[in-house]
Amino acid sequence: EGDEESILLKKIIFEEGSTGKLYVRGGYDKEGRATIYMRPRHENTKHELNQMRFLVYTLERAIACTQRRTSGCHEKINIMIDFDGYRIRDAPSLSTSRHTLTILQNHYPERLNVAFVCNPPLAFRAFWSIVQPFIDPLTKEKLIFCHGVAGVAKVAERYDLAHVEKCGGGAHGVKCPPFCSKTYFSTPLVYGYGEVHESSSQSL
Repeated sequence: EGDEESILLKKIIFEEGSTGKLYVRGGYDKEGRATIYMRPRHENTKHELNQMRFLVYTLERAIACTQRRTSGCHEKINIMIDFDGYRIRDAPSLSTSRHTLTILQNHYPERLNVAFVCNPPLAFRAFWSIVQPFIDPLTKEKLIFCHGVAGVAKVAERYDLAHVEKCGGGAHGVKCPPFCSKTYFSTPLVYGYGEVHESSSQSL
């Protein structure tokens, strides 16, 4: 039974992560914190519980990457939310949004360093007005809204832009290859996508 549950969970993780809507990139900030990239436009499922399972998987993977990169000195992570191509229909349900906030604020309250909200369009304002009341003051302080050149400067304060994707002001070149789920899930759990790694480490 345990093996069946494990197989089912892997199937869920693979499905949820197939589009690159949420993944850990091997581009760390200047202090070695891992980065989760989030792309709302790439949402591919409607199953809220499975989405939360994948969120927890991604958070745990990012934390493990930070711990490995910093030899245990840091346990916090960053999130970069890419709103390029975002439409109001891409917004998650209120239930999903509250569930996500509950996980972040109640179960990982000390793990989030900062979250960059990159180039949110006008369509985002309606969604923001709905979810804002459910965000606690401590989490709000960690949100950094980034627009244009000024936004890139905010990211550059914490990152070498050569290791940042295009949404955060990076060149999206050789050091930031386009996402491929097959490569991501064959990469050891303590490494981010696109990062050189030891093949002997455990992957999903």
